[in-house]
Amino acid sequence: MVRRGFLLGVVLLVTLVVAAIWLDLDFHTTTATARDWVIIIYGLMSIVLFVTLILVLGLILLLLKSIRHTITDLVDEIRPTLSELHRTAENVRGTSEFIADTTVNPLIRMVAITRGVRRGISSITGIRTRRK
Repeated sequence: MVRRGFLLGVVLLVTLVVAAIWLDLDFHTTTATARDWVIIIYGLMSIVLFVTLILVLGLILLLLKSIRHTITDLVDEIRPTLSELHRTAENVRGTSEFIADTTVNPLIRMVAITRGVRRGISSITGIRTRRK
């Protein structure tokens, strides 16, 4: 696309130079006439550039609208997944609290009572337990 525009510009420039030389050789044009031609060509090129810029701006706006629509669709698809993930995390939290309350805390209490009883017996009898 850029290459085509570059080639078109080069062809246009060469055409203008050839036309200027031809006008100068054949008709012995004056500087004022050449100036008029340059102004006309400059005006035409400005119009072409302006139309091109308007088209590019329109394409950019269409692309932005498309991107916005895509992002909205993605958010709509991700929202239920995030909700499900949140519910799963709450289930895991509840399960870990249940396991801690039903198995770990009673086990810790049992170990603490056993050690307390052993220490009480060792202090009453005077027999010390070996530490590893």
